[in-house]
Amino acid sequence: MPWIIAVLPFFITVLLYLRSKSSKDDVSTLRGPPSTSWLYGNLLDVLQRVPYGEAEGQWQRMYGRAYRIRACFGENRLVITDSAALRYITANSSMFIRPPPFQVLMELAFGKGSVIATAGDNHHRVREIMNPAFSAQNIRNLTPTLSKVAGDLVDRLLSQCENQGSACVVDIFRYLHDTSLQAVGEAIMGYRFTDDDGFKKCYENLSIATAKRTQSAILMDAIIPYLPRWVQMLEQRRIAESISDKMVRNKLEIQRLGLPPDKDLYSTLVDINSKAAVKMSFQELKEQFGSLNSAGEDTTANTLCWSLFELAKNVKWQEELREEVIQSQLKSGRIDYDKLPFLNSLIKEVLRFYTPGPNTSRMATQDTVIPLATPVTTTTGKTINEVSVKKGQLVHISIHSYHRLTESWGPDANEFRPSRWLDGKSQLGDGAAIGPYSSMLVFWGGAYTCLG
Repeated sequence: MPWIIAVLPFFITVLLYLRSKSSKDDVSTLRGPPSTSWLYGNLLDVLQRVPYGEAEGQWQRMYGRAYRIRACFGENRLVITDSAALRYITANSSMFIRPPPFQVLMELAFGKGSVIATAGDNHHRVREIMNPAFSAQNIRNLTPTLSKVAGDLVDRLLSQCENQGSACVVDIFRYLHDTSLQAVGEAIMGYRFTDDDGFKKCYENLSIATAKRTQSAILMDAIIPYLPRWVQMLEQRRIAESISDKMVRNKLEIQRLGLPPDKDLYSTLVDINSKAAVKMSFQELKEQFGSLNSAGEDTTANTLCWSLFELAKNVKWQEELREEVIQSQLKSGRIDYDKLPFLNSLIKEVLRFYTPGPNTSRMATQDTVIPLATPVTTTTGKTINEVSVKKGQLVHISIHSYHRLTESWGPDANEFRPSRWLDGKSQLGDGAAIGPYSSMLVFWGGAYTCLG
């Protein structure tokens, strides 16, 4: 777009001027790696190095649990992996909000009323309605549907192997993503995505596009708050709204006729909303469709992929898991997933070691002081146990590095070892839990904890 190229220098000039007027704080005196590029700062090392996390791990060992990196156009960005700091940030969601670039993209992709895009009182209202729909009991009620989807996957794998013979090789990554999309569609949304080629293709294209952290995408994150919002409109939103409009109307009609709701969670949500004191609007109900689908499919499929990757490398773990499942079936005639210690330790270790979302960011809405559990040394040689930040400061939260802290997860935190969750050697932080699941931040924490 030629007009973007024409106005880009203006935006950069304004951005630099505003940053030059900001007052000094502790962030500017923190130690950190030298910038490798004025345009990109250290972000190429953070976001493009493979495997992810090497740079952040090295910097954490060199500079501590709170340090400074450079972002685009020389911006000072605070990096946090300290447990006390993370607890403070997650507990004060109104003081540390999602940055404007992320907020813009979420509103454009899913709508202002979606649970991913809402903030403040609106977010609280939407969550109050959605939380009961994702209760533990409602999730357990999905077991028959999920078992059917798993059975469909087994049938497809067996069919392919029968055709290929003993030397069967399958692309498990693609199979698991298709199955995860089917599971989310049928169990949560009440919709068969597998029968909708248009949606599947558009969703796949969007997933690929958002997964690639290109240099242009990194640069766009720095300037997108200052560009017209319609530039980033996505085809995915249009298709999702077309589907959700019909679905919500159908579910509301079932409700009007006094018929029992379907067993998917979307139907449960519509039913709960009808009884809420302050209801979600028709538009808000529609806008939950895209966010629930996107949040559930990709992370689930990737977690399954990494689980199979680690199991494939260790025959003993395969045998232990298989025996645990068989014994559970023999004992009660069904699989009690809450009583499978090795399976649960494997899932926890995959989420810790192969974190689906290895980083996130927040922006301070006011001047504040972030406490530290572990003191750090500044460039002046001063040791500090808190970091003062100014309003507008961007904070890069390295979940990947936090999940590798030896004081929390043991001296072998950089190794994949499911038994750490069984032998009691993981310290799980230095105080109260941070995230909702085993003190990990894989589902974030505080007011914006993931549903379910």
